[in-house]
Amino acid sequence: MHIHSHTPTQSLPLRVLRIDASGRQAGSVTRQLADRLVAGLAQRHGEIQVTSRDVAAGLPFVDAAWIGANVADPQARSEAQ
Repeated sequence: MHIHSHTPTQSLPLRVLRIDASGRQAGSVTRQLADRLVAGLAQRHGEIQVTSRDVAAGLPFVDAAWIGANVADPQARSEAQ
């Protein structure tokens, strides 16, 4: 005799690893893109589980002021930059 056991499969949430690497919190295009991507995944898949890592938070010397100094014209940099 052959017995089939059938257990209902439970739909697991989509697992997403979000890594933000921009030192800028405000005005970061990549952060805005990631926000849109995560929202789109949630809309398409329903429940999602997002694990976020912010690389800039772990690198204290990389922040908005440091980034601004690097993209500023060397002639226009302040003494602090």
